[in-house]
Amino acid sequence: MQPQQPQHTPQPHQHGSLRIPGTPRHPQLTPELEAKHKESRHRYPSLSLSAGEFVIQEVRRHPIGLLTIWGFVLLLVLLMLGALSLYNSNQGLITQVLMIAPENLPSPELATVPVLILCAFFGLGGVIGTIIYEGNKFYITSESVIQFIQTGLFTTKQQTVNLINVEDASSEQTGILQQVLNYGTLKLSTQGEETTYHFQYVAKPKKIVNEINDASERAVKILQGYPASEY
Repeated sequence: MQPQQPQHTPQPHQHGSLRIPGTPRHPQLTPELEAKHKESRHRYPSLSLSAGEFVIQEVRRHPIGLLTIWGFVLLLVLLMLGALSLYNSNQGLITQVLMIAPENLPSPELATVPVLILCAFFGLGGVIGTIIYEGNKFYITSESVIQFIQTGLFTTKQQTVNLINVEDASSEQTGILQQVLNYGTLKLSTQGEETTYHFQYVAKPKKIVNEINDASERAVKILQGYPASEY
């Protein structure tokens, strides 16, 4: 009888080591995993999730961008209202400068109409800007990072990066405002394509980087045949 040869179990790669190319291997569908998958499909119907895949984190942009949009809208509205106030209180000076009769100037009531119309357009621009800003988001799933890019009201694009192809995840926070409010730019570098993906205005970028690194390591272990025991 031949002696049984000892089984050698390969050790998993640590983060930063060479990635194994290929497609994600799905872990064995346990009841807990199946429940997470169904919950993710229910909460995020727009995502095309494969069997056993679930959403770990939904990442939206920091509210600072909305403050910038509506701050600019408010500034334009105040400028228009200020110009209307100056027009109403300086009609005599305006007639002298333009050398026209006072009755030829539009009345204050009539001048108010185009100003209000412009203010309404500024508000509409703020709403459109908000929709576009909030339309840019990404999801960390158990298998990939999915980004939705919206550059116009009816212009969207989707990018998907498999976690097994993520070579490096890092964040960048520039300036005191980003440090104080804790937002910045997330960068993902991939193997093979040598592509770097940028996600701007990410809230808590360091926390998101850690979650991507952890999810990437689990995806690599599953690809190597190790059971996914922690999620």
